[in-house]
Amino acid sequence: MPRSSSPSPATAAQAPNLTSPEAAAWLAISPQTLRNWRAQGRGPAFRRSGRPGARVYYRLSDLEAWVESQTTTLGGAR
Repeated sequence: MPRSSSPSPATAAQAPNLTSPEAAAWLAISPQTLRNWRAQGRGPAFRRSGRPGARVYYRLSDLEAWVESQTTTLGGAR
């Protein structure tokens, strides 16, 4: 019997973490813009590993959700 191609809940919970430069590249923005958004409390959700000033990570699912929330439709909803 073929396996389903949809991810299991356990797999979804282990979504890949991207570093700040990787997340910036995925969003097609500069790393500095992503840093500015973090400092201003804007942009996608992020996590720090450990103490303040430590490395910043972004979950791919958070980036996708944020991009979707930023999408606007001209001419109203379809």
